[in-house]
Amino acid sequence: MPLVSVVVATYSPGAGLDRLVASLDRQTLPADRFEVIFVDDGSPDDTVERLHRIASTRPNIRVEAIENSGWASRPRNVGLDLAEGEYVLFMDHDDELYPDALRAGAEFARRHGADVLNGKEARTQDAGWALDTYRADSPQDVGREDAHPLVPMNPHKLYRTAFLREHGIRFIEGRRVLWEDIFFNIEVAAKAATISTLASVPFYHWVQTGGSGSTTFRRSDPAWWDHLERVLEAIVDRLGRDSLQGRQLRRHQYVSRILGSFTPGFLRRPEEERRLIEDRARRLQERFTDVSDDDDLDRGAAVVAAALRSGDSALLSLAASAAGTDRFGAPVLDRAEWRGGRLAVSATVTTVERLAGGGTFRIDGERVLAASEDLIEALAAELELDPAELAGRYDVAEELEATAAAFAVRGRGSRIGWSVESEVGARSRPASADGSEVSLRLTVDGAVDVRAAPSDPFLDDQVWDVFLRVDRVGRLQQPRIRSSIGAQGALVDGRPVVAYTNRDGFLSIDLGGGVASLFDGSTPSAVTGTTPSDGRTEVHLSLPEVATAGAGEGSGWVLLSFRRAGLRSAAVGLMRRIARREHPPARFRARFRPTDGDSAGGGVIATLELPGPGRYRWTASPRGTHMPAWSIRVDRTTARLEVAAHG
Repeated sequence: MPLVSVVVATYSPGAGLDRLVASLDRQTLPADRFEVIFVDDGSPDDTVERLHRIASTRPNIRVEAIENSGWASRPRNVGLDLAEGEYVLFMDHDDELYPDALRAGAEFARRHGADVLNGKEARTQDAGWALDTYRADSPQDVGREDAHPLVPMNPHKLYRTAFLREHGIRFIEGRRVLWEDIFFNIEVAAKAATISTLASVPFYHWVQTGGSGSTTFRRSDPAWWDHLERVLEAIVDRLGRDSLQGRQLRRHQYVSRILGSFTPGFLRRPEEERRLIEDRARRLQERFTDVSDDDDLDRGAAVVAAALRSGDSALLSLAASAAGTDRFGAPVLDRAEWRGGRLAVSATVTTVERLAGGGTFRIDGERVLAASEDLIEALAAELELDPAELAGRYDVAEELEATAAAFAVRGRGSRIGWSVESEVGARSRPASADGSEVSLRLTVDGAVDVRAAPSDPFLDDQVWDVFLRVDRVGRLQQPRIRSSIGAQGALVDGRPVVAYTNRDGFLSIDLGGGVASLFDGSTPSAVTGTTPSDGRTEVHLSLPEVATAGAGEGSGWVLLSFRRAGLRSAAVGLMRRIARREHPPARFRARFRPTDGDSAGGGVIATLELPGPGRYRWTASPRGTHMPAWSIRVDRTTARLEVAAHG
């Protein structure tokens, strides 16, 4: 009996299918412990033939072809009927699993008797995707109050096969069934006794590609609203209107899909679309929410909710024009330095100024208001309330004090993201010249740990981009951090690590030297050379500006350009200069060790191995830094080396 059955519904997957199969081949769970069931939904191309070729060399793969049903639901149900594994996972045909996903996920689910395991997921175009769901490993998340345990509500999870069959849980079939995965997981939520969360091991990469079926549904389409109404009906019918799970899922739909329809972009729609969206949104608001549901909203969303309830289209347009405009701008890096294997960072972020005086929020006595004076007066008149009393509902002073922020890192290749230990070090409200308006400014301190500590997420060898995640009462932003620092290198437990400003002007960390090098930002202060008997020249460089933590030696790449001395080389060099072309760079592997061998300190010795006899001139040009270039002259006969900084 396989431990896991992976069910993949396919329909003309294109090149994405190769990515999916490669990720299955990389699984640490032995192939004889899981099966893969491809169910093709009548692809009009050669997909079925491709699948049979794939299965011919992999005994754990089965292929089933069915007539086109028009949606992923039918092939998933067919795959579920065929599944023999203890757990079943539904994959999209162009996504991928992280290497340890099946082993770690099934082991964790088994250990805790989970009906469902929600594994850590990444989404290609969303750096902050579901980070709040995956805060920590949890054997039991039923009853979790900060988020629903099945969010994100897609089927990229491990479900106990017997559990699904026992309760007859299946995907709703049809040619166009938007959010079929939400309907499926509502049924799961209604019956599951144990929902586990695995946050410490990367599990699933949702690869975003254009042309998926869900992209054919839009807010301007009545079918979009029909399906949203069915989702809300299912939540109330299966989970209860006022249960914890019911409130969580209703609120998510209310904020993101109903109130989220009214932004400045709403005003740019054709009048006919605006009428449709407003009418359908108001009907759902009246049917599935009440005024008490607005108490938990951030004040900006509460303004939109009140305007929608008023029934006044002009008022709603006014509220939509300001919705979401009190956002934060790009954070600016204040400081970054290596301390004992951790990159200590500090950054400042400020809300975008949007009012006439240069502020973000309006001052009204002791209140800080997120709504304009005109909007509050119009709402007060429509709702027959005193404007001063109504203004109190839109006082964001407490929200600003509760706004949280933390750093996060995301692998550029893997797309997996991790939160970083952080704290808000300073919080201020810079005022406009006349004192009538303020903005919110936060200074955040954190430390990115690049060591392979068992209790911390392990950052593997790739480039990690650094973000600042800001949370204002559930309204999340996660922009990248603007930086102007030069490259700052460290050797951590023998591992070369470089913090640098990337070509787009943001902060990144290169682990393993794939893009940046310890030579970037550190000019050699001393050089020695040896000439081994086999004809090589070894160059030993002291890089005093590189921080060190932990013992051990490591290696990394350095980009070098070289020119062999002599008449021919000089002529070639002259021609290149006339043509304004640089000498072609070469990648060389350098060996690094701490200068003093201590576990803490500064400075490393880098050893380069130069091939062949002759006289060389070597030039390393730092990439993405403001450090001067430097060069090394090597005289093979005397092993005399000279270092000169230039640039």
